[in-house]
Amino acid sequence: MYAVISKLRRKGLFIPRIALRCFDSQIRAILSYGVQVWGPHFLLQLLDRPRDTQGRYCYFDRAMEDRMVGIQHTFLRSLASVGRVPDNRLLFREFGQQPLHIHWATLVYRFWNKLVKAKNNICHNIFREEIRMALLSDCTGSSWGSLVLRGLRCLGHWPDVPVDRELEVRVNVLASKEINIDALMLTLKERLDEDWVNPRLHVQPREFVSDGTKPGVKMCRYTHWMGLPQHTTSYIPMVEYTSLLRFRLGAWALEANRPTGRPREQRWCRVCNNSNSVEDEYHVPPMECVG
Repeated sequence: MYAVISKLRRKGLFIPRIALRCFDSQIRAILSYGVQVWGPHFLLQLLDRPRDTQGRYCYFDRAMEDRMVGIQHTFLRSLASVGRVPDNRLLFREFGQQPLHIHWATLVYRFWNKLVKAKNNICHNIFREEIRMALLSDCTGSSWGSLVLRGLRCLGHWPDVPVDRELEVRVNVLASKEINIDALMLTLKERLDEDWVNPRLHVQPREFVSDGTKPGVKMCRYTHWMGLPQHTTSYIPMVEYTSLLRFRLGAWALEANRPTGRPREQRWCRVCNNSNSVEDEYHVPPMECVG
C-alpha cells in the first residue's frame, strides 16, 4: 500500500479518482483473496452481535475494529492528507467508500449462487453436505455453511424453507435457492449507514446538543454545510485540494475544532471584531467572518 501511495505521489497522481481505483485493483484484491472461504467468519464477527442500549446495530464501529479495514482507513487518511480524522464516518462518506465487509459479503454470496448453479458437480455435492451439517446443528457450528446461513439470519434474509419438512427436503430447497444479492447488500449498507439517517442530524449545527451520544456535531456540520463531494468535476492544485479536504472533514484548525477544553459556545473567533462569534466551518470569509 505504501509503495502504491509513494509512486502515485511521485507522479502527481495521488488524487481520489485514480488512487481509489488503484486501491481496489491492487490492495483490496489482496485483502479479499480467498474471501469466499474465510469471509463468512469475518462477516459474522460484524453481524452476530446484539444491538446496543439505543437499538443501534453499530456495524460501522465494529467494522472499524477489523485490522484489514484499518488498512483501508489508513489509505483514505493518506488520500485526505490528514493525520487524524474527527469522525471516521466523514472520511468514508467523503470518498464514497464503505468498509471492506461490503465487498467481502458480495463475493461470498456470489460464490453461494455459483455453487447453487453448479449442479451435478463435485463442488455442488460438497455444498449440499455443508448445508446438511449446518441444519443438523441449527447453524450453531463453525462450518462454512453454518457461518453463511447464520449471516443471512442476522441480516433478516433467511431463505424461505419449510421447517416442518424432513432434513433432505430442506437441504434440497437451500441447495437450489439463489440469494438476492442486491437486496442483501441494501440491508447491509443501510445498517452501516444507520447514523446518517439519525434525526439528530436534522437540527442546525449550532443548535446541536453535544451530549456524548453519536452521531456528533461533526456529522451534523458535514451534512448541512459541506454539500456533496465532487472530486471528479474539475482540476484543483494539490495544495488547495488538500486544504479543502481537511476543511470538509472538520480537521481544519478552527477554534471550534481545537481541543481547548472550553465549551463550544465560547470558542470565539480571534480575527473578526465580533467577539461573540464562534469560529466554526460556517464562520469563515466570505460567509460570516468580517475580520
